[in-house]
Amino acid sequence: MKQTPNNNFMTSEMLEFEDIYNKTNNAIFFLANLICPNSELANKLYFSIYNKIYMSIPLPKDDEQTNELLDRIIIKQSVIILTSYSDAPIFDNKEDLANKFDEQMENYDKIPLDVVSEYAKPEFTSKIIGIFKRLPDSARLCLTLSYYRDVPLERMAKYMGIPLACIKHIICQANSDIELQMEKETGEKSYPTPSFLPMIFRRAEQLSHKKNPPPSLVETCTNALNLKEHRIEKENIEEFYTDKHTLDILKKKPVELDIETTKKAGIVAAIIVGIIIIIVLIFSFVPNIIGNISSDSSSPQVYESGKERVLHDRYQDPATGEYTEFSLKFLWGGDYEYSVTKDGYELVLLEGPSMIENSAFCNCKDLASIKLPKSIKSIGEDAFESCDNLKNIDIPSSVTEIGDTAFGSCENLQSINLPDGLLTIGEGAFEYCQSLTQITIPKYVQSIKSNTFRECWSLTHFTLLSSFKTFDFNILGNHTPIKRIDLPDTICSLGSYDSFINDVDFYCRQGSKTEETLRFHKTPNIYYITD
Repeated sequence: MKQTPNNNFMTSEMLEFEDIYNKTNNAIFFLANLICPNSELANKLYFSIYNKIYMSIPLPKDDEQTNELLDRIIIKQSVIILTSYSDAPIFDNKEDLANKFDEQMENYDKIPLDVVSEYAKPEFTSKIIGIFKRLPDSARLCLTLSYYRDVPLERMAKYMGIPLACIKHIICQANSDIELQMEKETGEKSYPTPSFLPMIFRRAEQLSHKKNPPPSLVETCTNALNLKEHRIEKENIEEFYTDKHTLDILKKKPVELDIETTKKAGIVAAIIVGIIIIIVLIFSFVPNIIGNISSDSSSPQVYESGKERVLHDRYQDPATGEYTEFSLKFLWGGDYEYSVTKDGYELVLLEGPSMIENSAFCNCKDLASIKLPKSIKSIGEDAFESCDNLKNIDIPSSVTEIGDTAFGSCENLQSINLPDGLLTIGEGAFEYCQSLTQITIPKYVQSIKSNTFRECWSLTHFTLLSSFKTFDFNILGNHTPIKRIDLPDTICSLGSYDSFINDVDFYCRQGSKTEETLRFHKTPNIYYITD
């Protein structure tokens, strides 16, 4: 569900800011906590990044230009914040290990699938993050940008104002330090850091957001709006974008804040947040209190306000008589029906709106199954993200679009039926669906974004029916153990494949353009579709 700041913030700029916030907030907050040595600096970095983003609105329409601008903001603000608490420079001018870094990146082995589950365990993740946190500032910064944000090394060097060889030296040294500490703590030789650290960051991000959620939209908007209206920041915004690199900024007058104005902004933000909390508490508990007065404790509790539905019910085990409590909070503007089983809610949405809204069922841990109506045409961003108990779902034939991370982190999702009318699948739509074993892309799909099936650790069979001319392996992301790929007759080129093709069995029709393309790329394992 989108949070909406106070109405007097809702200019067209703030609406765009809200959209950026909803797409990037968790990632930027976690990134700031990785880079900074303590929570105070992490919060400063988090807010400073959003201040710069807000001052940059409108952003470029081109995705690549927008990503480069965000990288530039993140890199520059990180260097400024890190250097603000220490007199010592964060970069040493060392390039000794640059050649060794190039050799490592060419030769390191991917982490075997049979140990992925060990690395993904919370205690193991915490151990690696603990080692990472003890690294020097420069190492934490470079590793975070490289393995979590996927920033190209050349871009890092450009906006840090240091040689590329220095970046390689820092990362190589940090990789070696992590591997050495892992070997000391486990008593076993560690796998190469590049093979597991990206996965550890993603897993740590999932665990972190449950315990340490980022600031609210109202607080972030208030901070950004206050900075722009009251000119708290003394640094000239035009200079920020025209300076050659970050170190040029640091040679000038450091960033200063008007303390009194900042205090006032904090008080305003606190009051707004307090009012919102009171309203939420009133609307959350008053209906339940009224329900408890008018019915016995075993009755289900239902609260509806606008599109928000809040259910609280329980399941009684017929064998033991014991009760299990279940809760469900979601957005839906139409009617619905439900029943409660030992696994949670079985929900049926009846005819209504044409869209499952962004984050409508996000973090619905007690949702066991759901049936969607034929009125649905699109599924929004994060719509079913982290529905841990959802095992399978059929998408109605009316759906043409699935948004970014719509089913991300549905760890127990075993099967999903995609309809023939589907046209677009968003970025990361099924990332971290660890139980998904096979998937078929219908024949009319026109666009599949990158990382759609990233880290689907059980996905081994991928079938593409749509008449794509290019098959790009980046839709599979990292650590997805595909063993078989069935392709249509129209494939003219392969993208992002590297050595990936050596471990995959490709199925195509004999004599097709796809077979010709696979043989051009010297694909070793080609089999023919006979039916």
